[in-house]
Amino acid sequence: MLFCGIGTALLGYLAYVHLAAVGQASCGFGGGVSCDVVNASAYSELFGLPVALLGIFYFLAVFALTRLRRLGGRYNLMAALTLFALVFSVYLSAVEFLVIGAFCLFCESSKAVMLVILICSYIGIRRTEKKVRPGLMAVAFLLGAFLSAVSFLSAGGWPSA
Repeated sequence: MLFCGIGTALLGYLAYVHLAAVGQASCGFGGGVSCDVVNASAYSELFGLPVALLGIFYFLAVFALTRLRRLGGRYNLMAALTLFALVFSVYLSAVEFLVIGAFCLFCESSKAVMLVILICSYIGIRRTEKKVRPGLMAVAFLLGAFLSAVSFLSAGGWPSA
């Protein structure tokens, strides 16, 4: 639950900066480290929504799964949801480095939180469910890759040189 709160706070701040157009985020350190450059890019939105807002939905969904103690397979669902989000987030990191040329500290920190949630989900699976559901993980991975492709194409693909 703590990690869901941390992730929501990180991405909540980015969503606020993006939607409120308050100016500069507090993570512009120069030398390619600028949340503002990333948050203002064409890749920072998907279907008109800030990607940070989509990340908040992810953290809230994981939080909801932590509260549903009677739901069978909830750790597998948490792991699948996190894998889906991580595949999309890794795509966004690639865009940061290869296309935008800037690194968002808040975005990358949220990925670290997602990795911790994935590890915790795996531990939960081993303790309670005993078996990872590979089919579910494969679907989550493929959906994350599909969303990445849709995002890339909707933002215009590779910028022309």
